[in-house]
Amino acid sequence: MHPQLDSPRFICTFVPPQLSASEKCHQRPFVERAFGVCNNEKEALSACLHEARMHSQNLQIVKKQEKGKEMKKKWEKLKDDEYGEDQFLLKLLEREQAKKAEK
Repeated sequence: MHPQLDSPRFICTFVPPQLSASEKCHQRPFVERAFGVCNNEKEALSACLHEARMHSQNLQIVKKQEKGKEMKKKWEKLKDDEYGEDQFLLKLLEREQAKKAEK
């Protein structure tokens, strides 16, 4: 089964001739369809839907990567705010803990 082809995600990427060819083919009798008369149309439609899905996934991956970079910057800013620039206080605390561990 194919998804709802009239949804907005297929408007730009979907090729209407493939849809109309598939619909015309499915109007044929069952026996013809059972013997594979519609296979070429179905393969073309499936390839087009696959291309649309891959395009959508690639856009989502790019969005998530950008969001990840923004979150990483926010975390670094929080650490800088907490420990000072270049995390000076954190390094100082680590040195003090190392001295205590030696004793």
